[in-house]
Amino acid sequence: MSDAAFVPPFTRPQLVLELPPDGLTVNVVASVADCRALADFMDLPSIDRLTAEYLVRSWGKSGLIVTGKVVADVIQTCVVSLEPVPEHIEEPVEVKFMLPADLERYIRKQEEAGEIDLDGEAVDQPDEFDGQSIDLGLLTMEFLALGLDPYPRKPGVVFDPEAFGVGPAPDEKVSPFAALAKLKPADE
Repeated sequence: MSDAAFVPPFTRPQLVLELPPDGLTVNVVASVADCRALADFMDLPSIDRLTAEYLVRSWGKSGLIVTGKVVADVIQTCVVSLEPVPEHIEEPVEVKFMLPADLERYIRKQEEAGEIDLDGEAVDQPDEFDGQSIDLGLLTMEFLALGLDPYPRKPGVVFDPEAFGVGPAPDEKVSPFAALAKLKPADE
């Protein structure tokens, strides 16, 4: 195993030292080479287009909030037929960033108040940033990954367990004890 630091295939550092009062609009556009590198990294047949539009604003005393949308056209592989499946993604983005010391206090305060929520629909806790820049490329990668279908299926393709020797036919009634009955000796 290598101790080399992870080098992401797509980065877009954005300085955030001085933001306008209304925030800073930033457009991120992946080049053809970026799309190829990301597709390889994410094990996708291809990424044909990847863009994002963000509004970066101040939040709280020293934090940031980034809102916007990631838009992509990708090709995934059908989980049944292994054929290409084109997919259009539009993933909304809302992420807060805090300085490390502020984030630590924020988490401690929530823990003391008993406000940490493990619900999957709950608002995420803020991410950490160094106070000087954030990487909108990494943020774009993250939300592209969130927007991907975990089980892409080509339209009209149906999984037939019988064709793979897995499970009963869809209309066949199976007793919950059928597997145990198969283990029973024939002479009983």
